[in-house]
Amino acid sequence: MFVTFFDSFNIVERVKLSRELKHAHSDLAYYQEEIVQIKQELDELMVNDETAEKFAREHYLMKRDNEDVFVILPAEKK
Repeated sequence: MFVTFFDSFNIVERVKLSRELKHAHSDLAYYQEEIVQIKQELDELMVNDETAEKFAREHYLMKRDNEDVFVILPAEKK
């Protein structure tokens, strides 16, 4: 004989919460990996002048006085 109670902690809610928890753990792992990668890039930027120049050129479209910069954007998919 089983007795069932209907409240806010039923099976359906527990399954939903379990899925959310699993998703949160995967997000946590992803962001921790991203933090490690960004810290490595930052360390490289602080030490190597060539890397800092490359970063400035790629992200801020900086250039030398005798250069022209052409920005090519990818085509939009329809």
